[in-house]
Amino acid sequence: MADQFAAAALSSAAALSADPAEAPIRLPGLQTYARAIASAGELVDHIRQHLAERLCVDGRPDKNRITRHQTAAHGLAWYASYAATLKATLDWAHRLEAEGLFGETEA
Repeated sequence: MADQFAAAALSSAAALSADPAEAPIRLPGLQTYARAIASAGELVDHIRQHLAERLCVDGRPDKNRITRHQTAAHGLAWYASYAATLKATLDWAHRLEAEGLFGETEA
């Protein structure tokens, strides 16, 4: 049964890729995005280093300090999550582009 589903999925994917409107798209700007995402990672590292003084004791996160500086800790978590999401999205785009599967829908 699983083989039937896999075969159906492959034939559906082939039919979709045959549509000229879904021709693969080359993204010449991916390197620009990569540089921006690297900068976001550097920003997160800078924030983390800056907040370590406020949030840590002996190099380890301290729950009382984190509670006291909750907004700053939340901001760090938000920036780190956002930067990780951007990197994962770029990695996904690179994989699709390398396989010739990055179409208008994904763009």
